[in-house]
Amino acid sequence: LGMKQCRTHKITVVGAVNKPGSHELPRGSSSLMAALVAAEGLTKEAGMEVEIRHTDSRQAMAGGPQPAAPDSPDGANGMVSPTGYEQTLPMAAGPSVTRVDLLEATAGRQKVPELRDGDVVYVAKRMLRPVYVIGLVRKPGEFPYPSTQQLRVLDALALAGGVSNPVAEDVLVIRQMPNQREPVRIAVSIQGAKNGRDNVALAPGDTVTVEQTPTTVAVDVIQTFFRISFGGNLSWF
Repeated sequence: LGMKQCRTHKITVVGAVNKPGSHELPRGSSSLMAALVAAEGLTKEAGMEVEIRHTDSRQAMAGGPQPAAPDSPDGANGMVSPTGYEQTLPMAAGPSVTRVDLLEATAGRQKVPELRDGDVVYVAKRMLRPVYVIGLVRKPGEFPYPSTQQLRVLDALALAGGVSNPVAEDVLVIRQMPNQREPVRIAVSIQGAKNGRDNVALAPGDTVTVEQTPTTVAVDVIQTFFRISFGGNLSWF
């Protein structure tokens, strides 16, 4: 009877998946995709990079052993995922590592080895560049791009404490496109953004600048004059 039983591989899946932990997969059907399905898929924060750690001395079938990257989330004796799940690895002989680009693998341009008993699959989080907000805002600086929602122009201005000049209207979104030397500049207006027309979606790494204009300069001069003359702010601006 025992010979007829379907043997399984215990695969541990950690990182940006919906159900991190150990999962049993049928022997002969222990693919990376099966492991991700067993972990109930990727989270919204997941990137396209997956690391497979083979916990014995076998050579990885696709590409052979590779040294862990310096910024790899695993430590000397274990691996800690962004979700806080920790898996201790039996690393007596030092594990071999296979790194998989899910886009390349899905397109058939990268061969992915079959998973074996004890392997650990780590799904890295997507690393998003911050958004920079400068110019006529109260708190200029860089702000993290949220991984679970889209950021728009008015959201970025709110993160920067709002505009510092009451008549500021012109906004420039500067975006560096891949393989292009010069960045793209998108001109929008604050009023247009409030009306829904110009509240464009931002991309990670965008710079949002509230522009100085002759009108804002004039208001700054008037405000400065009254502060110096009367020692207070202009409540009627």
